[in-house]
Amino acid sequence: MNDIATARIEKIDRVELGLEGDLTLHQTEVYTDRDGMRRLLYRARRMVLTVDGVPGKDKNLGLRKVDLYQPEIFIRRERDGLWNVEWAFRSSKPPPPALQKSEAPPPGPPREAFPPEGVNIYGGTIHITVVGKSGREVTWTLTAARGVLSKEKGVISLRPFEGQFYGGRMVVDVDVPSTQPFSCNFQVKLTGADVGRLAERLALKKPVSGTMDAVLALTRSPRRTNSRPIAAGRMQVKDGDLWELPVFLNILSFIALDPGLKRSIDQAEVVFQVLEDRIRIEKMGFYGDPLCLVGDGEMDLTGENLNVSFIPRIGRHALGDMVPVLGDLVQWILDRAKAVALPVVLSGSFDNPKLSLGSER
Repeated sequence: MNDIATARIEKIDRVELGLEGDLTLHQTEVYTDRDGMRRLLYRARRMVLTVDGVPGKDKNLGLRKVDLYQPEIFIRRERDGLWNVEWAFRSSKPPPPALQKSEAPPPGPPREAFPPEGVNIYGGTIHITVVGKSGREVTWTLTAARGVLSKEKGVISLRPFEGQFYGGRMVVDVDVPSTQPFSCNFQVKLTGADVGRLAERLALKKPVSGTMDAVLALTRSPRRTNSRPIAAGRMQVKDGDLWELPVFLNILSFIALDPGLKRSIDQAEVVFQVLEDRIRIEKMGFYGDPLCLVGDGEMDLTGENLNVSFIPRIGRHALGDMVPVLGDLVQWILDRAKAVALPVVLSGSFDNPKLSLGSER
């Protein structure tokens, strides 16, 4: 197993040997250790190791397949920006000493330590945690995950792989061409996620609703990325009621609009890029009544250090078309607003935003 990864099995409740030589490990826990930082990588209710022989009878057994049943997997981005998976799949064995030409063995195909039939995941739960510079942690959870982790010609792949993400379906496709240095290609497609469930961590006084679809493509390698964007994506919300999100909740009162007006944000669209330590929002629009909000900006990966600017526009049902909030045409709003033609600037954090008015961020 050490040929596959630095991750170590540190706890096993009991082991069973099957009639065909398969080993079943019950209640296992596997940890990674990086520079003295020990983290739980996954625990599995049942792990089945299929080998190409019979333990205790055959020598030089090879691992053919690993099956993980109901594993709980912890993927984590540490405060310094490194992910635990970046070192988890590196071999912990030191490279063999160099041989003189006279000592070199005859050429032959190298033996691949990774099981040829892969690591198969059945009914897994995957926790993805991002730690910000301040130490704040944000975690998302994927459930009912199924997939195959395999390796061919030196490339580790997670394909096919899918699971349930807050009521929606997530399909993931991953290639890891190299672990030293770490590089990967990663694509995600999300359909039908429940916005209300995603917002539960915000402890809102009133619930929000809607369905979210999103796509994300990520490429990471020391040669190609460094400080450049490593991911790009798009998110859409439809059939929603988003007004109770902290970002919108105080906007009407902030610009002194009549609180008796109908208030709704029922659709949203966000186009974004992800850098090493922040999200750059290229374009975003939130549509409803009495105002629509369009803008751009950026924030940390954990939602902190907001630097976002919205331009208020008349709600689409008010005039049937979105136009800038200017002129006699919208005097009914200007009478109640504080220089509403200026951008609404957000700072603070996503769950506790601070609002101000200004001509620029």
